[in-house]
Amino acid sequence: SKIYQSFNELLGTNNCIQIGSYPRYTAVKPMHDLDILYIIGDWNSANIIPKQLLTELAERFEKKYKNPTSYKLNIQVQTHSISFKYMQNENEIFAVDLVPALKSGINEFGKSMFYVPEIIKFHRGNKRADYYKNAIETHKSIDWIKTDPIGYIEVAANINQQNEDFRKSVKFVKGWKNAAKSKNE
Repeated sequence: SKIYQSFNELLGTNNCIQIGSYPRYTAVKPMHDLDILYIIGDWNSANIIPKQLLTELAERFEKKYKNPTSYKLNIQVQTHSISFKYMQNENEIFAVDLVPALKSGINEFGKSMFYVPEIIKFHRGNKRADYYKNAIETHKSIDWIKTDPIGYIEVAANINQQNEDFRKSVKFVKGWKNAAKSKNE
């Protein structure tokens, strides 16, 4: 909560939305990361290069961000987001992924939809990292794709109201995956 509030203080409460598993109530314990959508404007008025925007935003954090923890903060610009890693020595204790977003349209729930920098569909790991490294070196542009994270949260909440087993099932599978992965990457 303190970390999310610290992002709101720098970026503005109306500009930040928690997305991902935490607001869908499908996060597994221990809480390890938080995904934040940062609304930077409207799609129609934007001609923004994600890498340039993210680099400038990271510099803003390095100058003005007030870390509410005792952990060392490692800020890493990616092609689609900024990763904030809260470190204790060499161990990552918590992480935040900040994703820039441009408003574009309204979903069936009357909530905003967004464009975000594309995340390449490789699974996390070397293939995705290699692709982004090559994109940076060759100055390849990253496209923006339309997404509806608020709609995803609403759908998950509606399904869980119909059947409370939904949230529990998702958490069970995620917990199993994490346990299996820790034993054999």
